[in-house]
Amino acid sequence: MEEELVKPGEREMIETRPYLYDLIERLGSLVEENEDLLEKRGLASKLMVTLELIAMNRLQLDVVYKNYWDRLVQLINELNSIPELKGKLDEINYDVQEINKLKTQGGF
Repeated sequence: MEEELVKPGEREMIETRPYLYDLIERLGSLVEENEDLLEKRGLASKLMVTLELIAMNRLQLDVVYKNYWDRLVQLINELNSIPELKGKLDEINYDVQEINKLKTQGGF
């Protein structure tokens, strides 16, 4: 794909997808492995609903960014505040950082 044939932000959208797919998978595993803890904190169902909505719209990143991204970042920040999850969120936080970087570069 030649650079001049790519619409503004399209390259960033394409580069975001692997990070988003990885993030969905990792968060799903985290919920599965720590369900009791997350249930106790009231985060399990909120996180799963948000993940399902993002997964359902994963091919339409503009919809994900507009409707669900901020909520997901907020939930991840809440996960980061749980001492029992320390060390389990490094790769999740990396994916979020990369997505945010691409989101900013693409102007979304």
